[in-house]
Amino acid sequence: MNMILAHLMVTFLSVGFTVAQCPPDVISVFILSDRTIHVPLTEPLCLQCSFFTNQGNFFTFSDGVWRKGSTVLNDGDFNGNVNLSSTSDTMRMTLEYPDDVVNVGDTITCSSSTAGQQSIITFGDFVFLDPVVSPDGTVNITEGSNLTLTCSDPGNTGMPRYVWINDRKSACALDDSDGIELTPIINNPPLNLTLTNIDRAASGNYTCRTTHIDLPGIKRETTVTVYVQLIRYTIVHTTVYQSNDTVSINCSYDDDFVGVEWVHSNAQIDPNSDPRVTINTQSTYSELTISPLAQEHAGQYQCIVSNMLKPQLQLQL
Repeated sequence: MNMILAHLMVTFLSVGFTVAQCPPDVISVFILSDRTIHVPLTEPLCLQCSFFTNQGNFFTFSDGVWRKGSTVLNDGDFNGNVNLSSTSDTMRMTLEYPDDVVNVGDTITCSSSTAGQQSIITFGDFVFLDPVVSPDGTVNITEGSNLTLTCSDPGNTGMPRYVWINDRKSACALDDSDGIELTPIINNPPLNLTLTNIDRAASGNYTCRTTHIDLPGIKRETTVTVYVQLIRYTIVHTTVYQSNDTVSINCSYDDDFVGVEWVHSNAQIDPNSDPRVTINTQSTYSELTISPLAQEHAGQYQCIVSNMLKPQLQLQL
């Protein structure tokens, strides 16, 4: 059915039928069949209604009628709030203050006896919020890593569309605005954007944008800023000091953004389990001291330094 309507709309435009024009800067909704619309009732609204013949052409008619429920609406009703106009194939109703005429759940019907057709418009809830993204805010990630950004629906009504874009410029982006589309446009989130083997060029803003089928040109966005950090390789040196029954092993490094782990005979050292062992870790060194030495302290010792920006990178002594 949607494909048929799309085809008919192209035919309609190509043969030059005149469409009743809505006032500028007014929410405009074209009605071709029964539907529920989700629009803010606090903003001016223009409804346009047409009917099809069996041959797929637009009916020509002059007896269009608007009704709220079973009550006929006339031009100037509701203290001038209702404005009616038409062309040969389209009837139009503009509501300057929709919430003075209808509430959520109300229906308005457009009909024509000549066409023998009617369309019922139901007013639904209007919720159109910024999408929810995870992770949010600012993300620091190491070059060569992978990252998945997820965009979720905050509870919007209607059929909002979602897409991930970034801040690079493109003339073919969604709604002809700035940014390059990185995912297909969908209306059933969550929508994931996965970045793999990230390099420095991936730094920048990634935005989940949602647009509304009944509100062309209006959008909601949430942006994540990604900073890609270079892998920093840490240089490690070790020095052993021994005096009588005391030994100290000093492990120094040129990077203050590291994690340090001490290992004895392939087992991680827990200084809390042996009062004779102390570990003093500072920004540029870590020192293991054993005093007094005992037979169980014999064996191989390792200072394992891990770069915090890339935990899987480890240098062993």
